[in-house]
Amino acid sequence: MRTLTIAALTTLHADRSAHGPGRAPSIAECLDAARAGRLYDVDTQSAGYDGLSIGDDADDVIAEWAEACGVESPRGWTAERVGLAEGPETRTITVAVDTACRHAGEVLIWGVAEGDDSEAAVADAALWLTGGDTPTKRHRREAEALDLVTIQWPAGEKSPDGQNRRAIALVLEALA
Repeated sequence: MRTLTIAALTTLHADRSAHGPGRAPSIAECLDAARAGRLYDVDTQSAGYDGLSIGDDADDVIAEWAEACGVESPRGWTAERVGLAEGPETRTITVAVDTACRHAGEVLIWGVAEGDDSEAAVADAALWLTGGDTPTKRHRREAEALDLVTIQWPAGEKSPDGQNRRAIALVLEALA
């Protein structure tokens, strides 16, 4: 069994999910399953089907995963149980994110604030949208048009930057 922090599990989830739909349950389901000792990281030995799955037994998980992938013989595949490390690991942050891709052509986080503080996240986004200059009313309106999402972020890590894949994955999941 491999024990991961919430941060490490979130990163693993983002990596597995990046390969397409069906590669992992939601992050909330994965966290619950890891706490219960029912989450497995499936390694398909370069077959291209790696993912996360919830189950009671590694052999059953591999069999179900192979069937879902349309593979008759999952030779060499493994399913490693993933547990969750205990401890006060998260803090609440609010992010202003451009899910409509209006400002950079991709989903980016433009503002971050500690706690459940939408106003501070909008103010931070307005500043970033100016490129560091004094925000105008137009910048403020653009910042207010961004999606505001409150997420749980690892306690010991600095706030995410605009391109942080893990934070963007958490945001998109919260918006789904």
